[in-house]
Amino acid sequence: MKSPGEDAGDAKQGALDYIRGQEAEAQKDQGVTARNASDIKDKSLDDFGRALHTVTDGTSPAHVDESGNPRDWSGLPTSPEDAEAVGEHISEEATISPQQMDIAVQAAQDAFGKTYGQQALQQAEKAPKQDQPTQDQQK
Repeated sequence: MKSPGEDAGDAKQGALDYIRGQEAEAQKDQGVTARNASDIKDKSLDDFGRALHTVTDGTSPAHVDESGNPRDWSGLPTSPEDAEAVGEHISEEATISPQQMDIAVQAAQDAFGKTYGQQALQQAEKAPKQDQPTQDQQK
């Protein structure tokens, strides 16, 4: 999002720079490309999570307009009008269409693959294998 009066292009570029910086920090913390998604270090995932939050916010109509430009945000409420805007924002984020979900998921997957590589992405996209119950567990 952007501050009221801030140039939308500058705010959008700032968000992209932040995302790139956090992805680079995640890669630095990881050290080497993970061969397995399960090998990704916690510190690296923390950095990536900050990037991911901004990536997915960039797909949300509560955060961007129909052209993809950041919407105004005044920050934490300091007046009744601000509190009303916060309530509206929460309401806008309370529902998501299947198409919006698909767009957000694709953006998240693209960011993960760019940060950790396609092999880790393919592993992360698969549901974990469920252990087969032993005969004792089945009884």
